[in-house]
Amino acid sequence: MKLFALAAIAFFGLSVPAFAEWKNMDSQIEDTNVILGMDGQAFCSGTIISKKHRLVLTAAHCVNDAYSTKTVEIVDPKTGEISKRTVQTSQYLDVWQNKYDANYDVVSAAHVAAKPISRDQVTDVAILQIVDETWVPKQEAPFAKKNQVVRGEIVYIVGNPAGTFDGSVSKGIVSNPHRKLRVTGSDPTPYFQTDAAAIGGNSGGAVYNGDGELIGVLSAGMNQSTITFAIPLKSIRALLVGAGFKEFE
Repeated sequence: MKLFALAAIAFFGLSVPAFAEWKNMDSQIEDTNVILGMDGQAFCSGTIISKKHRLVLTAAHCVNDAYSTKTVEIVDPKTGEISKRTVQTSQYLDVWQNKYDANYDVVSAAHVAAKPISRDQVTDVAILQIVDETWVPKQEAPFAKKNQVVRGEIVYIVGNPAGTFDGSVSKGIVSNPHRKLRVTGSDPTPYFQTDAAAIGGNSGGAVYNGDGELIGVLSAGMNQSTITFAIPLKSIRALLVGAGFKEFE
C-alpha cells in the first residue's frame, strides 16, 4: 500500500447520526486557513488555533525542512575536556493569508513569519507560533468538545491543494474512526480515515465536523484515490498541553 504524505466507501445497514451543517464556513475559512511556505515556495496548509498565543496547527512533516542539525564542541571549564554535542535549530517559515473580494479574487496577502515551537514526528503534529506579537488573527478554529469521531460522520477538509488553490474545501464522511498505520514513522499511529478528497499541499490542513469544529489535521492520503487519513484531536491536544498550553486540555 503506497501512501502520499499530505474510493468512496459504501455503508449498508448503518445508522448514520444526523449532524448540523457548518453555517459560518466562509468567514471561518478565510480567517483561519493559512498557507505555509519557505523561500518563496508554498508547500503545505495550516490553521490558526489560538488568537492569544498566535498559534498555527499543521503536520510535522510540513515543517521538517525548517529544522537543521549541527555538531558543536563543548569545552568543560574545569577539565578543559572537549566533547561534541548535536544541536537542533529551527528557522522561520512564511505563513500567509489571502484576502478576497466578493468574486473571490485575491486582493491582498498578509505574510508573517512563524517559528516551529513543538512537533511530534510519530503522530505527525506540529505547532507554529507567529513571531510578530502585534499580529492578531481575526478568528481561531474552535476545537470539538469531544475527541472521538464516529463512522459515517460528515467531515470537511480545508487546505491549499498544490499550494495554489487556497481555501479549498472538500466534503466526505468518516470511513473508519480508528485506523492504525505506519505513515510517518516506524510505529503504528492512530488516524481516522475519510473519503474527503485531498492532494499534495492539503497536508497540515484542518479537518472539521459538520458544526465547523476542529476534529483533526490532515496527514496523508492514498495515491489515485480519495482515501485520506487525519490525525485525531486527542493527539493534537496532547502536543499542545505538552508544550505548556494547558487551556487545550
